[in-house]
Amino acid sequence: MIKKPKAVDLPLPTNKSDVESGNKRRIRGKAVIYLAAIAAMAFLGRDHLPLPPSEFDPFSDLDTGALSSLSFGIFGGSKKSGKIEWKPCGEEGFECGRFEVPLNHLNTSFGATASLSVARLLAKNRKQRVGSVYVNPGGPGGSGVNFLFRAGRSLSKILDDRYDIVSWDPRGVNETTPRVTCFDSQTAQDLFLIHTAFYTPLETRIITKTVNGPARSELDMELLKDQLKIVDAQSEALGNLCWEVSQEKSKDADGFWHVGTATVVRDLEALAREIDGVGEPINFIGYSYGTAIGSYLVNMFPHRVGRVVIDGVVDPVVWSQVHVHEWPKLDFVDTEKDYLNFIKACVE
Repeated sequence: MIKKPKAVDLPLPTNKSDVESGNKRRIRGKAVIYLAAIAAMAFLGRDHLPLPPSEFDPFSDLDTGALSSLSFGIFGGSKKSGKIEWKPCGEEGFECGRFEVPLNHLNTSFGATASLSVARLLAKNRKQRVGSVYVNPGGPGGSGVNFLFRAGRSLSKILDDRYDIVSWDPRGVNETTPRVTCFDSQTAQDLFLIHTAFYTPLETRIITKTVNGPARSELDMELLKDQLKIVDAQSEALGNLCWEVSQEKSKDADGFWHVGTATVVRDLEALAREIDGVGEPINFIGYSYGTAIGSYLVNMFPHRVGRVVIDGVVDPVVWSQVHVHEWPKLDFVDTEKDYLNFIKACVE
């Protein structure tokens, strides 16, 4: 049963609000971090995209040719639903289209638009159809369209085939424009990433003190610190590269001030308004980073909240208020407690 959450008072980040409202105060550093995160997800490939719970078999129903042939307009007949011209794509029941939204939702007079790549899997049980469920796979940087082809049928089955499963590529991702682009070719990407932390894990040995084990090695600690400095420099270089290449390839250089979480949620609300109608409740499932999208949704549009499921791995306050370098020490606060609770549940 998908339950409606209680909205909480979530403070949204000031810097993102400034960007959303069109202010030109440059916050390039944090924008670069976001771009680098999107780029990193793209490098990891589809096998590393956040997946739903273990009962899913996301590849069982995937026609791999469907993804490679997703070129809108080559699948014959089409039908319009408001501003979206839906066309069959891939396997039976899947439809794809594009949806134009304001580049800046808070300043539509600016005139520029973003073009969202959208896909849906129609409910098989049309007589008992309930509505739509919008899904985000996480990342940030995960392709919602890719995810839909991987896990859509399994998710639809869990929901008794009574919902249209809808997803989209968020700003900067995959076929949605403006797109984040970091390299001109696969070769250029491979040359940049070779021998970096993206491909080779850090070398860590004795860096913590243990009760019965050996004492912490200060030499290993210094080695780790040196590695982290290199990783920081590589990440900054990658972020800057993504920023510069994307700006060069973008028709609208201002587009990359509008790829943050709040904008993604406004895109979701506009998409739901277009597909389901004005004022209709938004049903949403978010995995991993999609948890943050779900948290923003219920706080930004509490009057539009329908049934929402988020897997709970992202603390929305930490996400919006705490610098990313402090996240690791917060991620493991209750690790031991969670482990003991798991063992206790198994025993019971």
